[in-house]
Amino acid sequence: MYQDYIDGKKEIREINMEFKTHYESGVEGPEKADCGYKYNGR
Repeated sequence: MYQDYIDGKKEIREINMEFKTHYESGVEGPEKADCGYKYNGR
């Protein structure tokens, strides 16, 4: 994920903004997974 920063091609903020955009749009980003926690309202 941060290889472009390590190689000096991009700044951290650019990479983070791209990651956030992809994650929110669902494009090439990780999918949310159920952690298995069950909240019973107490």
